[in-house]
Amino acid sequence: MKVLVVGTGYVGLTTGVALAYLGHRVTCLDIDENKVALLRQGTSPIYEPGLPELMSLAKPDLSFTASYDEVDFSSLDVVFIAVGTPSLPDGSADLSQVQAAAESVGSHLQGRFTVVVNKSTVPIGSGSWVTALVRDAYDRRNGALPDGNYAIASNPEFLRQGSAVHDTLYPERIVIGAD
Repeated sequence: MKVLVVGTGYVGLTTGVALAYLGHRVTCLDIDENKVALLRQGTSPIYEPGLPELMSLAKPDLSFTASYDEVDFSSLDVVFIAVGTPSLPDGSADLSQVQAAAESVGSHLQGRFTVVVNKSTVPIGSGSWVTALVRDAYDRRNGALPDGNYAIASNPEFLRQGSAVHDTLYPERIVIGAD
């Protein structure tokens, strides 16, 4: 499969590297150009045991970019949104990065059927919100609704720091939600 992972934090980078290691063609996108420059050099911006070695093994199927325009959306099978959702002062999740990613993905989707997977930590009910964001962004760019060109799924992560590579390759559980 051809996969795009939006976000190269703990969840996104581990997911992207593991999928590339398993033989999928993966592009990891992050708007932080400095982080992308490090990743292109083969350096992980996060510490996770085993991740640098896995990155090296996955290198033939793994690429990094800071621009949605550099991604060939017409060939993608799956897009993972794995951006940060830090806590706001009131304790709620800051969903601004999820919103920006969903709108960017929606505005770049092409005619090919693509599964958009929300892997970011979000409140219950966010699947409908992400669906609307992707749909509306697609409509604004193309002047028409996507008409079945994509599906939204939720795939929460259960990674533990220090064993995220193991947890990704040998998960204790996998949860997927979709219409």
